Amino acid sequence: MQTVILIVESEPAMRVGLRDNLEFNGYDVHVAADATQAREILRRHTPTIVLLSNALPVSQAALISRLLKKNNQRPSVIVMESQEPNYSFFPGADDYLNIPCSITELASRVNKYLGLQKHTLCIG
Repeated sequence: MQTVILIVESEPAMRVGLRDNLEFNGYDVHVAADATQAREILRRHTPTIVLLSNALPVSQAALISRLLKKNNQRPSVIVMESQEPNYSFFPGADDYLNIPCSITELASRVNKYLGLQKHTLCIG
């Protein structure tokens, strides 16, 4: 079974870059620009990992949190930050990742939550 990853990121270039690299490595990746698009994806898919941008309004992050709880989905949530972590942005987040970051760092975080510490993510 393929690992499903949901990326919620408002910046189009970031969404494409993350999606392309993760898909290249065999993950089933779905992207959303906001909570409304994330809701539609969550109706059809159960992600193992959610990569969530802290650039979203706090109200959208709260909506995504409620949607995950409502659907009994318990994915690992990695909040992508462009500054120091704001731990109140998404209470219960499993991890915080400063962006921009290397693909190697992203792979390390994804693999951590998949239990694939020895897995190698191909870059390029």
